[in-house]
Amino acid sequence: MKRRIGKLIIFLFVFFLVEIALYNNVFAGEILSKFIFDWDSIFFVKPKLESITMYNNQFMLQWEQIDNVDGYIVYRKTKNEWEEIEVIKGSSNNWYFDKDIDAGKNYTYTVSAYKKVKQSELQEINKYKKYKKEDKKDKKKKDKDDKKEKDRSETYKFGKKDKKIKLVSRKDKIGLSYIIGPVITKLESYSIKWQQCKGVDGYEVSYRDHVDAGWQKICNVDKDQNVYHIGGMYKKERYYRVRAYYETEDKKVYSIGDSHISLKDKNYEECSILFEGDDYIKGTKENKSKFDYTKRIKELTDAKVTVHGKEDRKLKDLVKKVEKDKDYFKGYNIICIALGGNDYLDNVKIGNVTDTNKKTFYGQLNYILKKIEKQNKEAKVVFVTPFYRNKYKKKENVNCYTLENDEDYDLNDYAEAMRVLGKYKGVHVYDSEKEGVINVDNVQFMTKDLIHPTDFAHGKIGCSFTSFLVECELLNNDI
Repeated sequence: MKRRIGKLIIFLFVFFLVEIALYNNVFAGEILSKFIFDWDSIFFVKPKLESITMYNNQFMLQWEQIDNVDGYIVYRKTKNEWEEIEVIKGSSNNWYFDKDIDAGKNYTYTVSAYKKVKQSELQEINKYKKYKKEDKKDKKKKDKDDKKEKDRSETYKFGKKDKKIKLVSRKDKIGLSYIIGPVITKLESYSIKWQQCKGVDGYEVSYRDHVDAGWQKICNVDKDQNVYHIGGMYKKERYYRVRAYYETEDKKVYSIGDSHISLKDKNYEECSILFEGDDYIKGTKENKSKFDYTKRIKELTDAKVTVHGKEDRKLKDLVKKVEKDKDYFKGYNIICIALGGNDYLDNVKIGNVTDTNKKTFYGQLNYILKKIEKQNKEAKVVFVTPFYRNKYKKKENVNCYTLENDEDYDLNDYAEAMRVLGKYKGVHVYDSEKEGVINVDNVQFMTKDLIHPTDFAHGKIGCSFTSFLVECELLNNDI
């Protein structure tokens, strides 16, 4: 009787362990192998991808470590199918840097673990597959699976050499994507509104009372909402931030926050700002901007902002406009010349700082300054140097600040011309390289196509430009 009870207890114990193994998505023999066989654990769960972060123009992936495996397989999806991109050896190497990425694309990742086992051990594994949970509705499917398992086990015949077979765990079919931060599109004394992000679980709204203070959380907002009513949390000098997050099993992973947003400079409703730009602001037909940095400037200052800009626009196109319109620059407090990128692509000769030849870059800038002086003497002028880019015509992943065009000028030569003339003529210069919103380390993530900024980058530029206008005391309500 005691022997029967003992056998029953052992049977129930083994059955219980098998049920746990099945419930936790492991191979059927996992716990049995630990108690019945003297093997290392060759059965494993699928690894959980915990975070994707941006680091020096690369995606850094990290996942939970699985003990007693030989390594991991990293998969990436850009459209609808998973593609194996890397096999990583070692159970402790639970991270990977993906350098092979293109600007503006959305990448999704997932990971599986693998272990190499002997054919003899594999047959033992197959033997324990019979402990799989059986459902009457799935009986037909189970019969097919059993036949497959039988065929598979019969395939691995081993003789003198007991060869090893690679077993691969399941992978998370949904995967994880890098979270692009939400863009704040509207800030008022009673509410803050932002663009919604895909694939997130919610948003965190926080504040700080000065730029050097730590962020204080106000609340979390549901993923389906994109507005928060500030109410009693409002202070004119206060800065606000919104960042997206997704939840893993044990923590929250946050996006970069859209921050430095405040109402403290929203006092210039009578100030009129003109931007003479190109497709960098408005975007191209393929990459049209829904949000650009001039909209952020308007939101932060309440100024009247006018933008003239179209695809492939160059400084000579502005010269032609000004030649035809004697009142072109009238009525503006601030006039911003944000051109030069397409002049670089068009191989425009730079000339010298005193040049009056309207075929050179210096000559065109001097002509425009002369017309502004004549048409609107009180206006304050700002040169905006060309922003960093990693694309020259059809060449991608090239540093245009050092890559020379057909006239032996690089993009920085045109930026330097604006700096030199600005100093010579007493014109304010917003130096995009010095401000560093878009640079060699983040151009893949902050642009859609290695040239044109993402909405998030436009927001950052707008904050930076607003601070520049305030620090240089350019904003005013005098017409």
